[in-house]
Order: sequence, then C-alpha cells, then structure tokens
Amino acid sequence: MRIAPWCSHIIGTALFLGAGYLFTRRNPARNGFVFATVVALLYAIIDAAMVGFACLTDLEFGLSMLSKLAAILAGSYLAIRRTRPATASSEP
Repeated sequence: MRIAPWCSHIIGTALFLGAGYLFTRRNPARNGFVFATVVALLYAIIDAAMVGFACLTDLEFGLSMLSKLAAILAGSYLAIRRTRPATASSEP
C-alpha cells in the first residue's frame, strides 16, 4: 500500500484549509479568494512539474488539486466571515 497519496489527499487538503485561513487573516485588505486561487494554481503547477507534467490527464491528480482548491477557498471564506463584523439590522 502506498502511503504518499493518502497523506497528500488527507493531510495536504487540511493544510490548504489552514493556509487559506491564515493567509486571509494575515492581510484582510487583499482579496482572499484571488490569493487562495493563485496559491492553489502555483502549487498545482509545481506539483505537476515534479513529475514532468505526466499527471495532467490523471483523474486522481485532478481530484486532488480540486479538493485542495476547495479547501483553500473554504479557509479563505471562514477567515473573511470571521474578520468582518456582522451587520445588524436595526428596526425601531
């Protein structure tokens, strides 16, 4: 049983969730979703380049990158939701 893919899919996705949260909380002035997307795309390019771009047609690679993108965007969403104050509607 190969352990590396399982570590990448489970731990890597959790790390992307945390990174999205931390990167967005660190600088709330920048657009967290754009920054998270750029980070995920750069990671996908570096990861694909490590194997000579042979994995681009692999379904497992695509699903892994998609889950990492979703995780980093979810982390950004949670950070944005937490840092922005809730607007309360004041009705007389």
